Amino acid sequence: MSDEQQQNTPMGAAMQGSYNASTLELRLDTQPIIDKIELYLSGTRTVYNQTKDGQVIVQKIKVSEPKMNDTGVNNIISFLTCCFSSAVVQGNWDDDWYRENLYSIHKGLAYIIMVNTDSWEVKPQERHMIIFTIMQTMKGFLSRLLNNEERISYIPTIRSVETFSNNEQKAANTGLTSGFGFFKK
Repeated sequence: MSDEQQQNTPMGAAMQGSYNASTLELRLDTQPIIDKIELYLSGTRTVYNQTKDGQVIVQKIKVSEPKMNDTGVNNIISFLTCCFSSAVVQGNWDDDWYRENLYSIHKGLAYIIMVNTDSWEVKPQERHMIIFTIMQTMKGFLSRLLNNEERISYIPTIRSVETFSNNEQKAANTGLTSGFGFFKK
């Protein structure tokens, strides 16, 4: 059955709507990127294991030395969450606004890392790489805001098409509501 034929059935239209909502949520969700930055800063990786009785256990395992202590990781993640959310992703920025915001985020991130290097146990030789890695991740994602391209690109994703066949219309007219004049055509 083609996509168009599937959309012409009530179940197909419902399934298409579900697919559209899920796709849109994926495009707007910044949490996976925030999570990856957190794993990078903490030197961990998420691993999924299964117990003997079939339960899935999510664990974080150490894969490298952390870039900073837990307080630093939590503060950086809080800062990034404020700068980088699903509401921000739906913005409409021109080139100047994009560059200005990147500059502001970069400057703020560098400042809080520099000021807190000792208390967050950041190795001075790691500061540049931490800032560079986070900014490279944000640049790519935030570039979707330029010239309203992100919103324009998801219009087809959220478009809903509803059609009824003649048989479905006849079935609707022979049901309980067909006797009431205001439900008739």
